[in-house]
Amino acid sequence: MFCPLKQTSLLNINPMDPNKREVEFWVSEDGKNPVGEFIENLENPKAQKKILTTLGYCETFEITQLYRAEILEKINYRGNVLYEVRILFNKIAYRIICVIRGATIWLLHAIIKKRDKIPPHELEVAQNRANNLDRRLALGMAMA
Repeated sequence: MFCPLKQTSLLNINPMDPNKREVEFWVSEDGKNPVGEFIENLENPKAQKKILTTLGYCETFEITQLYRAEILEKINYRGNVLYEVRILFNKIAYRIICVIRGATIWLLHAIIKKRDKIPPHELEVAQNRANNLDRRLALGMAMA
């Protein structure tokens, strides 16, 4: 089984193809991979597979196609743009909050959604990680 903690990119995509993008797991400066750990800790291997397959679609399809398929949803949070990857499996709503930087979708935070709206504290966690990502990318720091 795929282990997201051992690898950050899900698929090998030709970086020269302008329609393709890469999905990367945000990794903290102390080496923690919260989205990878969330996926690995799910008890149902079929749920893990569904999530990873959906994330693979994010690398393969254009953003507009992901919107139309209701896989990706834009979230405006305190003047910033976050995205929500939506996965429904066995009546459980899995959500992965991410940002898009260039041709890369960065996975920041994952939750099981229990209400219509994502709780503000969950969005705050994702926004803090996005700020950390932007700072590290600006400094040219590695994410692994």
